[in-house]
Amino acid sequence: SALADLIQSWEENLPPHIKLAYLPNYGMVRLRLSSQGSDDAVVKETHQHFQELLHLVRDYLVTDRDEPIESFMGRLLQSRKETVCTAESCTGGFISHLLTSIPGASAYVEGGFVSYSYAAKESLLEIPNELLIEKGAVSEEVVRLMATHSRERLKTDYSIAVSGILGPDGGMPGKPVGTVWIAVASKSKMVSRCFHFRFDRARNTQLTAVNALNMLRLLIISPPSSA
Repeated sequence: SALADLIQSWEENLPPHIKLAYLPNYGMVRLRLSSQGSDDAVVKETHQHFQELLHLVRDYLVTDRDEPIESFMGRLLQSRKETVCTAESCTGGFISHLLTSIPGASAYVEGGFVSYSYAAKESLLEIPNELLIEKGAVSEEVVRLMATHSRERLKTDYSIAVSGILGPDGGMPGKPVGTVWIAVASKSKMVSRCFHFRFDRARNTQLTAVNALNMLRLLIISPPSSA
């Protein structure tokens, strides 16, 4: 992988008593650095290598703590005193579940919409029926409008919107099973992206949620665009 290639030389030069483990999990990889020995010299040496690793992976790093991305996002939003809402179709509220599974989530989660059917998208989020018929629910145009309208309705700083085909059925020409559109929005910016996942329904749901939260993370930490 690109990450392994990036740190290959550094890893090959680790002393024998310090080991790096790769722990992949739903679209993310945890890196665990461990050492044999507990004297001060070994602890200091391990810490030095840890700092080197942080520098090498800085462009990919989500958190240097042992925590899931929803926990990091909670800390990030709370530190900024900002709020988020969700508009979910294919994930059926799973992203909201992850966000609200963290104690204290009421400080930054305002609420969310589960708009699974066309009718729900029309009534809850005011997605025009003509747009749904023309583009389909799994489209960039629809998911961007879901993000805009949910944020405006709940008056939050950010919104996350997802719509996709998680499987095992439902694929169609141009939109195979695993196709998911995700949009994240603030008052001044919006980013949308199409993903093509290739696993079972449960894993595709997890991957959609993790990637949606990571897209929001990147939107929040990205520098403001120049005028």
